[in-house]
Amino acid sequence: MAKDKEYVIESKGFDHVAISRERYKIELEDLMKKEKDPCVICGGEIADDWGHNPEPVKEYNEGKCCDTCNFTIVLPARIKLAYQH
Repeated sequence: MAKDKEYVIESKGFDHVAISRERYKIELEDLMKKEKDPCVICGGEIADDWGHNPEPVKEYNEGKCCDTCNFTIVLPARIKLAYQH
């Protein structure tokens, strides 16, 4: 490794790879630019990379829902279903 560059260790599973800080920044920016699918209930932005399972309001294979829809629509629907059984 060249002594004039700073390196960071990136973990990929059990492998650790040393990459330059410049390359790390580029990869991170690319990841941030990635378009995210909208919420399947309201069409709004999903703030994180995971989202929530929208069932029973929408099918799981249709996509994910945002935090707001999860807490105000999906969870109350699940509770309602639980009391019906």
